[in-house]
Amino acid sequence: MVLNTFQMIWEAFTLREQYLGIAHNLTHNEALNGDKYHYFQTPSGGLFNPFDKGWSNNVRSFFLGDGIDYTRLYFLNQEPGEVV
Repeated sequence: MVLNTFQMIWEAFTLREQYLGIAHNLTHNEALNGDKYHYFQTPSGGLFNPFDKGWSNNVRSFFLGDGIDYTRLYFLNQEPGEVV
C-alpha cells in the first residue's frame, strides 16, 4: 500500500511537470538549463521564452499541430544514399 501511494504521488508529479512543459512550450532540458541558452536571455540578463504563445495556444498546437512541416524546415547533413 505504501509503495502504491508513493508511485501515485510520483506519477502525479510527473504528469504535472509534463503539462507545465506543454503549457509553457518548453522541454524539460530548457526549463532546467534556460539560463545557459542565449535565445532565452534578455539584454538585461532576465529570462524570456521566445517560443511561448500563451498556454491555450501552446496546448492546442501540441495536441492538434501548428501547421509547420518540420521535415521540410530541418534537414540532416548526409551523403547521398546514406541511411540514417
